[in-house]
Amino acid sequence: MKPTRTHKSCWTCKSRRRKCDRGHPTCLSCSQRGIVCEGYGVRLRWGSGVASRGVFAGLDVPVKDSAVGGIGLGDERAGVGVSEWRKGRKRDLERERNRAARVQQQQQQQKQQREKMETVSPGSNTTEVETDCEDRGVSRGSSMSLDERLFDEFCSSGINILCGKANDPDCIFRNSLPTLCRQSEALYRICLALQVSVSSCRSDQFFEYFDTALKHFRSELNRTGTAQLADGTFTAGLLLCTIGMIRGAPWTMHLQGLYNVLITNGLISLRWQPTPIRAHLLEVLGIMDLPMLTIGRQRPAFGVWKQYCRDRVDPDGIEVVSGLPKTMLDLFSCIDEGTITEEDFWNWPGARGSLVECQLWEAYRAAGMLTIRYPGLLLASWSQPQRCINQQPSGIRFPSTVILVSRILSNIDAICRFSTGEDGQKSLVLNATQYPVLVAGLQSAIVNGDPELKRVITACLSINKRRTESNRCLLGIMEEWWRLDGTGDVGSSRSIHDIAESRGVELGLF
Repeated sequence: MKPTRTHKSCWTCKSRRRKCDRGHPTCLSCSQRGIVCEGYGVRLRWGSGVASRGVFAGLDVPVKDSAVGGIGLGDERAGVGVSEWRKGRKRDLERERNRAARVQQQQQQQKQQREKMETVSPGSNTTEVETDCEDRGVSRGSSMSLDERLFDEFCSSGINILCGKANDPDCIFRNSLPTLCRQSEALYRICLALQVSVSSCRSDQFFEYFDTALKHFRSELNRTGTAQLADGTFTAGLLLCTIGMIRGAPWTMHLQGLYNVLITNGLISLRWQPTPIRAHLLEVLGIMDLPMLTIGRQRPAFGVWKQYCRDRVDPDGIEVVSGLPKTMLDLFSCIDEGTITEEDFWNWPGARGSLVECQLWEAYRAAGMLTIRYPGLLLASWSQPQRCINQQPSGIRFPSTVILVSRILSNIDAICRFSTGEDGQKSLVLNATQYPVLVAGLQSAIVNGDPELKRVITACLSINKRRTESNRCLLGIMEEWWRLDGTGDVGSSRSIHDIAESRGVELGLF
């Protein structure tokens, strides 16, 4: 008959799986076989941390083992002797020591990387920022983690999707990014998500990175409370909106949330703080808020630029995100008030810039005139001026709509030709062409009647590889507009926003 096992056996019979008569002080079975009976006393067993198994996984204190009731060593490791168990325990301890050593080494490396990043000042140039990104990644080899490689790629190339002005040694965002990322973990995570969003080979990981970034951002906002919003968290909120903008996803809800937080924490006082990074962030917020630079917009504009950005120390400066002179942005910020006329754009004195930048600004000048001339084509119903000022002063004869469309697209065509050349590969001016291209394209009767104009529009929205997804979406909306509004009836109640809303997209044109 097969011997039965009992939890009340002595330790010797228990380990050998033999029947025990439970005799005291030694059992009869051990006496008959001439072996030492290990008795029935309580034993202590040490848990083996992360390497332990079974119901005692993770223990790091002695556990009571008893031959009477419970699970003893013989039950957990049946058939394994004490010497074998000790060997296993020694192996587990060795693994735990190795793991602790690796963690300590990683912490030391991270500390060294932070110390290196602190040596980069806000006034450093673009090359220094890229070097700092390399330091964060330790090296460009396989030793870099995926997050480190993504951040390195963002600092070297992905950041270009955010700007309309390249090779600017005074670009405050490029120079301040390492410092801002040390302030805000949310900003660092959003930079990774933004890089993933523009990397076709990693598109399947976008939502994982975006969810992580959004959780960090919300956590930082909760910790802020009523205190003034930190520059890093402020930047993180703007980049969060940018991710939605370049993907065509709704993003003005995030912009409104960020604006509400700033109002609660003292946006008016923020206006008067002279730090360059705060002034830059406020200007970016103002550009995102301009109503004519968004189609399919779901939330009304707040008037940030005209309220907080017009009084400044550098009146003739260039805003680096849009690549536009700030004096021109002053005009655009007042279009929805009805206080700006075509004459104001016609008399705009211009600004100093490269040849290709001047061509961009001329396209914007003509586009601004058309926006005022036909406010119902581009401006949403809630942003159209209460009174349309479209009367020409005596003695001034403005160009016809056909001439303005031709001027816009001739400048855009020159920008495209420049961008495809060797010198134009590093230029970011092409990023800023969406608004004038759309304004010209809204004149469907003119565009449908001239295949060359339509070719220029299609080419401009196709050659920019930095904003492939948003440009493809914009081109699809314009092609539908050309099909549905082929008569060029500017009095129609249909708007470009209706098409964007039907597709569930919000597109920024900057």
